[in-house]
Amino acid sequence: MSVWHDLRGEGPPVVLLHAGIADSRLWEPQLRSFPQCHSVLRVDLPGFGNSPLDTNPVSLRGAVRDAMDAEGIDRAAVVGVSLGGNTALELALESPELVSALVLVGAGSPITSGRRR
Repeated sequence: MSVWHDLRGEGPPVVLLHAGIADSRLWEPQLRSFPQCHSVLRVDLPGFGNSPLDTNPVSLRGAVRDAMDAEGIDRAAVVGVSLGGNTALELALESPELVSALVLVGAGSPITSGRRR
């Protein structure tokens, strides 16, 4: 799966994953400072921004893995908001060797997100 992604800066890698109501442009403010001390990879998840839906079913975490692999990133801190946070959490659970740190903002748990309370 090929998704649009952008890599900037040098240093310890950070992957930025957007919310389901946005695309990677959500991270524009962070791109002013983060690349000064980090390699920053931002990804348009499949079906958002510049990334088409080209597979069925869609694997969001697979798309992130592919973008990391395309840029030679073996391990990174992963930051995700909402849908991106859920994707980051699923990536960390499935492939913990890829995730050095995890920052989740408003992420639903893949275990409870489908349940009614």
